[in-house]
Formats: sequence, structure tokens, C-alpha cells
Amino acid sequence: MAASPSQLGLRFTDAEAAALARLHQAGLRSRRYDRLPQRVTSGRWECPCTLTGSRCPAAGDPLERHCADGEQALAGQDHPDRWYRNGCLVAVVHYPYGMDHDELTTAAAACTRLGLNLDIDARWAIHACDLGTLAVVISHRGIGSIADRA
Repeated sequence: MAASPSQLGLRFTDAEAAALARLHQAGLRSRRYDRLPQRVTSGRWECPCTLTGSRCPAAGDPLERHCADGEQALAGQDHPDRWYRNGCLVAVVHYPYGMDHDELTTAAAACTRLGLNLDIDARWAIHACDLGTLAVVISHRGIGSIADRA
């Protein structure tokens, strides 16, 4: 069973706590809000391209955080997160207050090149969801599939 926000020493609004509970009901854990350990070295987050099962081309370069397509898939990124199921990365997520047309088209094109799904759904926003943030979810199967407990 997942720890409550107060057990983790975090303060959430009721809306944020409800969003995190919805994530837990789907069998998912948030690296950011469940305080899961960082799974990569050098403070580097997983690149979206790793969702395809391949190694990120930028992984060997200590000065790069993501490959070019991974960086473009994260256009407009704010408040980054990663979702895991049973210890396996299933989605690269961020919670922006909004995305402009250029950010959206850049992210969508990069996800298409990588063979990934890009979903934008405010119902899954955890960070400041009562202030209108979005959940931008990059996954291999799409939010509908990963939200099911399959």
C-alpha cells in the first residue's frame, strides 16, 4: 500500500491528494510524489525514448540529459515526473500550467518519430491541479492503457 502524503512529509491540497490516490488506484507510482528513488545516475531523468525499450543515444554523454527527439518530446516541460508500475517505467510525465501551439506541435512530432503516445489530460495532473495544470503523459501504450491495471 502506498504511503499517504502526510507520511511522506508532503503537503497536498485535497485535489492533489485525490489525483495521487487516482494514480495509486491505477497501480501506478509517481517518482516525484511518492518519493521513489532516482533510477539513473548523474541526476539525469529517463529520456522518453527509453519507453520504446532502447537505450537513449545521449546516455553516454555527461553533458546531455536527453537525445534530440527526447528533448523535443518534452517541449514545454514543467514539474517533471515519471510514473512506474511494479518498478518499471511506464510514462514520462510533466505538469505544465499550459502549452502553446509550438510546444504542442513539437512534442507531438517528436513522440510520433519515437513511436510514443502523447496524451494531455488535466484529470491526471498532480502538481497544483486546482490551479489548472495539465498532465502531459508520454507513454508507449497511451494513458487509457496504462491507467488500466493491466
